[in-house]
Formats: sequence, structure tokens, C-alpha cells
Amino acid sequence: MEGVNKPPTLKIKGVPNVNWTKWYNTFETFLSASGLDEATEKKKIALLLNLIGEDAQELMNNFV
Repeated sequence: MEGVNKPPTLKIKGVPNVNWTKWYNTFETFLSASGLDEATEKKKIALLLNLIGEDAQELMNNFV
């Protein structure tokens, strides 16, 4: 993954669906560029949760 930029944390303020769409597209590009697009779904979910940021994780935890 050297030389591949990680996506920034997800902005939870503003227009949530637009922020999510932009962030997720960046995340998918990151997976492809780093060769992780072939990783297991479990690993992809772990990466998403790791990269999404604490504020978004807290928000998601309130959904469950």
C-alpha cells in the first residue's frame, strides 16, 4: 500500500448522502489501487470501519 493515499475520514456534517457517495467512491479507488479489492468481504468491512473515522463509527453504532 506504499504510495497509495488513504481516503480521508467521512464528513458527517453537510449533505450525508453526497458525502457518503464521494467517500465510498474514494474508498473503492483506494481498495483497487492498493490491491485490496480482492480481499475478503470481512477484511474490506474492517478497512472501511477503520478508515471511516471515529465520528462516523459512533453514528453507525447508534443505528444498531
